[in-house]
Amino acid sequence: MSKLSRIIAATMMTSLALGAFSVSLVALSATEVAAKGGQSSGAGKARGKANRGGARGAIAKELKNLNAMCANENAFANASSESNIGLMAAFYSAQQDALGAEMALLDAETVLTDNGEVYDGATAADIVAAIALLDPAVDGEQIEALERQRAYAEASELLAAETAALADAVGDRDISDDALAVFEAGCDA
Repeated sequence: MSKLSRIIAATMMTSLALGAFSVSLVALSATEVAAKGGQSSGAGKARGKANRGGARGAIAKELKNLNAMCANENAFANASSESNIGLMAAFYSAQQDALGAEMALLDAETVLTDNGEVYDGATAADIVAAIALLDPAVDGEQIEALERQRAYAEASELLAAETAALADAVGDRDISDDALAVFEAGCDA
């Protein structure tokens, strides 16, 4: 192997930009590794990155436009609501809003069940409007029942908004659970 070939083989680094993920591949010649006594922490790290990069690369390919989840804050702040980044911003906002909604929904359902009630399907806004028409001194029990309905409706609406925002961001395609988990976790994952 010529000196130039060894230098190229020992120092060649290729970066493959795959949306939010970057995989670095480092090629070291066997001669260089042997010169270090068969030890090369860099080579081990490069192999590990290459192995993880394959899975990440497949997920990045599946995510397509959703790889823009790593756009900077200004892009999210200034994005049109109908743009790719705007749709993702709407999802992440809905996701934040819905953080405790699943537990709240279960709690509200338990309270309704414990009181022998069933959620009637009214929106939270309609329930609040109905409560406003009642007299607390006279309609206390009815107000309490409506408040239980309202708690269920609010939690349900938060989860529905998150689901709708996700559907808008993903579009009409199916993505795997792994890719969905990466997108839901956002760029920090």
